Amino acid sequence: FTYFAGFRNDHEKRDFLSCGAAAGVAAAFGAPIGGVLFVLEEGASFWNQSLTWRTLFCAMVSTFTLAFFISGMAASWGTLGGQAGTFTLGPFTLSTYQVWEIPIFICMGAGGGVQGALFNAVNLRLSRFRGRWIQTKGVMVLEAVVLAVAVTTVAFWLSATWGSCHPLPPLKPVASVGGSTKEDEDAYPYRDEMVRFYCPRGEYNDLATLLLSPGESAIRHLFHAPPETFDMYNLFGSYMFWLATTCLACWTYGLKVPSGLFIPALLVGAAYGRLWTRLINHVTLHMPHAKTTDARIYGLIGSAAMLGGITRMTISLTVILLECTGNVEYGLPLIVTLFSARWVGNYFNHGIYDIHIHLRQLPFLDWDPPVEGSRMRVKHVMTRHPKSVRTVERAGLIWDYLSLTTHNGFPVVVDDPTFGPKFFAGIILRKQLTVVLAQKDFRSLKPRPFSRHPPQEPNDVAGDAAATCLSYQDMEAAYPNYPEPDVGYTLSDAYVA
Repeated sequence: FTYFAGFRNDHEKRDFLSCGAAAGVAAAFGAPIGGVLFVLEEGASFWNQSLTWRTLFCAMVSTFTLAFFISGMAASWGTLGGQAGTFTLGPFTLSTYQVWEIPIFICMGAGGGVQGALFNAVNLRLSRFRGRWIQTKGVMVLEAVVLAVAVTTVAFWLSATWGSCHPLPPLKPVASVGGSTKEDEDAYPYRDEMVRFYCPRGEYNDLATLLLSPGESAIRHLFHAPPETFDMYNLFGSYMFWLATTCLACWTYGLKVPSGLFIPALLVGAAYGRLWTRLINHVTLHMPHAKTTDARIYGLIGSAAMLGGITRMTISLTVILLECTGNVEYGLPLIVTLFSARWVGNYFNHGIYDIHIHLRQLPFLDWDPPVEGSRMRVKHVMTRHPKSVRTVERAGLIWDYLSLTTHNGFPVVVDDPTFGPKFFAGIILRKQLTVVLAQKDFRSLKPRPFSRHPPQEPNDVAGDAAATCLSYQDMEAAYPNYPEPDVGYTLSDAYVA
């Protein structure tokens, strides 16, 4: 499509990728601001003001479009204001926490950082094994089939062996004194999503509800179910659920299938948070004036701790979860949890995204230099005796430099009466010189050197009198493969300015 040729350059492709990532996060979680911050924190290596409003606009349009079609699925086209994303965490309007619980949230974040570091270390070794032994399409398909069988077998076995039956929680309002009705505090809106799994009628299997349900449904159960709904106080059963879910999620990430990391990490973290709920309620059971902890807020904090420990995201993940819950009061607990998870996790290894970037040897420039770089000097990374060019140079000499050297930048030097004949004036890249030669942007007569006050009369141009200098668009139009500097005739007497 020649009409879109102007978009075929590094700058535009980076912007499109950033906008697409922001739109995807916004559509998934109904979090347009969080999508923009996700790109800023994890996805973009170049950022500017125009990219900010572009990504925000794309995220807003993505959220609006999804909400519009969701309203159509509910037979109310154009009536917006309900579900904003494909994945919802459920209502958190009645969930509260105490100020004294903030240190507990910090400890939960530290535990999430340790779990995330362990997850990343195992996934790193598994990815290296994949890169070495799983390379053909047949083996990739076989691994996916084996994983599917393993997930189904483990989920069924755990549900049948360690799962226990419990009565279904109440769903409808109950009558109060005086004949009026009020909503039961234990009413549970997601009762219909619970899995019976060979339990008597009117009961459900706790592990089957978590393992044999979609990930989104299992997360909502762990977030909003009453503390006694899932018997997470069974330490061995809880450990088996955490271990199985973590191992399967670690195995799945990196598989050649369209899978993600957010939902499994949120699921494991929600179970981790409910364990903290049961532990704290057991410790404070005999304390005077002690209030029971809210399982919903601890499930949310546990999910943030686990996901933050794996990805090491802080600002963007805080905003994403805030937009999902719609409750800004959770901002401080979430941010202290995520910072704690990040600090503890970084003590052991990098985040999962950075690990896979390094595994694929992608040329991604980190914000901070590596630790070993603090002991290096410029001379350790510079090319010795680099070839330099002047502001006006013979095309044949440039051809020789490109053919005989490997470094990417060439210093541009000028004659200076104070500093000598090789005063550094700037740098020109290999790809720019390649495009200049490939476009034959040179002249047979030597032009005047560069001056801040050029003369009014133009230089003589050989061949075509209408020849002009290359523009920035001409340079970028050579993307994606910069051509070889094969100009087709002798360059010894042609000059590049």
